[in-house]
Amino acid sequence: MNTPRFFSIRYKIALFFLGAVFVPLAVMSAFYFIRSSQIIQEKFSLSNLINIKQTGYNIDFVLKDAHRLSLDLIKDPTVYNFLKNAAQPSFTLSSQSRIALEGWLYYLGQANAYIDSIYIKSSRGVVLDTKGTGHQLPAAFVAAVRRLKGGYTWRAYEQTHFGGATTPVLALTRSLNDMNNITKELGILEINISEKKLANIYKNNLVNSAGEFFLVDGENRIISSLDRNRLYRPMDAGIFRKIVGSSKKYGYFINTLRQGKVLVTYYRLDKTQWFLVNYVPLADLFKEIRAMRFQILPSMILSFLVFSLLTVVFVEKFLSPLKDVRKVMHKLQNGNFDVRLEPRGNDEIGLLGASFNQMSEKLRDLMNQVYLVRIKQKEAELNALQAQINPHFLYNTLDTIYWMSRMEKAPETSQLIQAFSKLFRLSLNQGKEFTTVENELAHLNHYILIQKKRYEELIRFSVDAAGETLGLPVIKLILQPLVENAIYHGIEPKGVPGEIRIRIYRDADLLIYEVSDDGAGTDAAKIQAVLETPLDQKSGFGFALKNVNDRIRLYYGDAYGIVFQSAPGRGTTVTVKQPIRKGDAEP
Repeated sequence: MNTPRFFSIRYKIALFFLGAVFVPLAVMSAFYFIRSSQIIQEKFSLSNLINIKQTGYNIDFVLKDAHRLSLDLIKDPTVYNFLKNAAQPSFTLSSQSRIALEGWLYYLGQANAYIDSIYIKSSRGVVLDTKGTGHQLPAAFVAAVRRLKGGYTWRAYEQTHFGGATTPVLALTRSLNDMNNITKELGILEINISEKKLANIYKNNLVNSAGEFFLVDGENRIISSLDRNRLYRPMDAGIFRKIVGSSKKYGYFINTLRQGKVLVTYYRLDKTQWFLVNYVPLADLFKEIRAMRFQILPSMILSFLVFSLLTVVFVEKFLSPLKDVRKVMHKLQNGNFDVRLEPRGNDEIGLLGASFNQMSEKLRDLMNQVYLVRIKQKEAELNALQAQINPHFLYNTLDTIYWMSRMEKAPETSQLIQAFSKLFRLSLNQGKEFTTVENELAHLNHYILIQKKRYEELIRFSVDAAGETLGLPVIKLILQPLVENAIYHGIEPKGVPGEIRIRIYRDADLLIYEVSDDGAGTDAAKIQAVLETPLDQKSGFGFALKNVNDRIRLYYGDAYGIVFQSAPGRGTTVTVKQPIRKGDAEP
């Protein structure tokens, strides 16, 4: 929405003083002209919108009636038996049977006066056509209809008759499936609505001969119009973009075309991507009011010139404090809630200044409260996410230590317990959410030591960390879940020895983690979709990675997080991007 042009209240009061005291008739006439123009335009726009809505409802009814007819034809015993029989290789259709069937279809179509013809083609190519046009559906279009699996679609085209004559129609097309086996297609149905008859619905609703009515499809193609030369041509691209970009079902706006300004009113038809659009030139609405303007304008100008000098002193003396009000209001609008207005006098302007100061203080207090609430909410979400990561790994580690102690009566068990103790201590990190890359690597190395004992020669690990990154502050517990994911969803399912490579480096102002494996791989798009799923809808597969991704985004924003590169049988590479924060570890 465009911001209204600023017009100082001082000038408004001056103009009101001039008009009210000296030239009431001139000012009242000007006000009448402006206000009457607005009222006429608003009332006409609303009246025209109601008219368009009713016309749109009527067209929707015609289209819905055609859809209801298509459902009736699917259930009609005569049509069903024909399609079942026509699916047999030995089926032949006699002329008498064809006439009877097409006559029956014609009879069913008579319930809707707008239906031009009904076309049915069986699965083996036997055609019934109430118009006998002999037209053929394009193969690509038939394939698209079949992909709808019993759904329907609308299109607009010119139906060609024998002899070359054409008739514009709006067609509902759907596949006809066996009621007893809905996966089996028996044929294709097309119900054609006469564009000419449909145009008669809005023909009598034109405000004047210069107005226009037409239907437009989702590709900006006019599919119905009273002007036959406009059929299948595009509407004005700017108007089409405004209508498509609007979230409203119906509405109106003013637009400028080559012939001048027009009132554009539109209505979105149900179950289609079609729009009913109406143009009305504004020039024809205001002819009489424009003539009145040329009579009023000279007297208004003369009055202003005579008395403007007398009002300048009054305005500057009594209304100059309003300048200060405007300045502090602008500062408040830009977020400065500490601004204050010095009260002047004991009149309405002084009361306005006191009320403004109270409002500014209340706004500042409310903003501070909202800020604190959001911080606490964010901390609670992060703590909840963090708390869900540790128990899963703790269980797996204890399980590993248990079985090794059973199999090898002690020598390496102490080493595992020591590694797990350090791992758990680094995980807790004294309750802090941030650590350094160096501590994160130490945490990962303890985890790798434990997993090496578990998997022995099945997994090889390599770690490459740039020295310049070791002291950088980062969110804790990021690397370990990524490596764990590579083990359980990459190397382990493959069933043969594999390698996991961890690389940490700096790219400009970004800290990059790369964890890659040569394991089983997966569908990268599927994993990326898991990361975008709301946390309260997740469980099982991808849960730890979802936690990691959400923690990074909660701290740094949606521009950062996890990106997957993978394909079945080709391994997986997980890339984590975090911004580099210098100094204090908190973001």
